[in-house]
Amino acid sequence: MFVGIAELRAPDEIVTFFRDVHAAVPDLMVEILSITAQDERAVVHWRMRGRFDGTVPLIGLAPNGRPLELLGTDVFVVGEGLIESNTAIINGLELARRLAVLPPQHPIAERALFGLANSIAPLGNAIRRRRRDG
Repeated sequence: MFVGIAELRAPDEIVTFFRDVHAAVPDLMVEILSITAQDERAVVHWRMRGRFDGTVPLIGLAPNGRPLELLGTDVFVVGEGLIESNTAIINGLELARRLAVLPPQHPIAERALFGLANSIAPLGNAIRRRRRDG
């Protein structure tokens, strides 16, 4: 499972997903930063780099030539020498920024988006209170 991105079943969905990732980011490089293991679990901290200039979309977004650099962590559960599960965790907000879905962190555009979200929050809270109170 890629938290917040996809739930994949082995082996076919995983193979298809990574085939698409490599087609979207042809120069993809993954660097393992650390591995920690205990009992049946192993945690791998990694960095992924490449340019989003391939031939297919990535999570539904068309390639735009932007550089991609992400940190992530995979938590593997192993039993009888086989991987039983893998939970991959990445910062989805940072991925959206890297793919140009969201503006970079802290510029005026992000502050404007957050300001808009904060300005409508009281309205949402009032509606929920009203529904709850009858």
